[in-house]
Amino acid sequence: MVENTFLSNIFSVQSDCPHRERFGYGGDVHASDKSIMLNWDMSNFYRKRVRDYADASKHIGGGQMPETAPFNGFTNAGLVVNNYNHSGPIGWSTMFPQMQYELYRTTGDVTLLKEQYSTGLAWINFMEDYAQDNGGVIDLGLGDWDPVQETWSNFSSNIFYRNNYELIANIANILGYTEDQLKFEEKVASITDSINERFMIDNNGTYADGVQGAQAFALWHHIVPSHFINAAFQKLEEQVEEEERHVTVGMFAVLYLLEVLSEAGRTDLAYSIISQPD
Repeated sequence: MVENTFLSNIFSVQSDCPHRERFGYGGDVHASDKSIMLNWDMSNFYRKRVRDYADASKHIGGGQMPETAPFNGFTNAGLVVNNYNHSGPIGWSTMFPQMQYELYRTTGDVTLLKEQYSTGLAWINFMEDYAQDNGGVIDLGLGDWDPVQETWSNFSSNIFYRNNYELIANIANILGYTEDQLKFEEKVASITDSINERFMIDNNGTYADGVQGAQAFALWHHIVPSHFINAAFQKLEEQVEEEERHVTVGMFAVLYLLEVLSEAGRTDLAYSIISQPD
């Protein structure tokens, strides 16, 4: 079933579904590229998708990163700066630096990183212009898409904001752009502090509304200060058990949830979740 689902969705673009919309959404790639690259050689296909997004970004201008490529006019919860109003939601736009970084991790090839660095910088600058127009934060977004239990979308949007800087810092490091790397790493630290100040509840390792998705987002993205990690992880375990080991996260946090549990030694719990019959 999983294989057929994937193979039905890679006709020219990686689409969301083969029977209805059939659009090349960035969010679907962002949520699934790691697992897909572990099972298929996607290097040529994903290089092409990065270039599709770069072409669409240049088409709509201003450093914006679209929700879909080719751009089809969708701008759901997209960032707007001045008259530039065609960017996509931040979780969908994050696929641009993420896919480049994951391709590098898979292939070791820096060609695409060098080729797309200026486009990535333009997107980072556009994103930062939006943040500075909105109090230094990015609260707009579509959240952890299609969960059973919705977590706060402003929480996930600010984590994606941080993740973009983290990814471009990693890319700058790979390319030897030390000045850029250090600047972006400082921004990562600043956004991390802001997220903890705004979203850690009662200073006890619980984030946002404390559901599975919120805890998984915080732990996987290394938001949690070291002295709160145990408490944050315990809260995640409690949420999983409270739902009788059923997953309640959306398409982004399902990876985070399973990896956080597995890396903490709870492979038993991760396996129990994915083997539920209902």
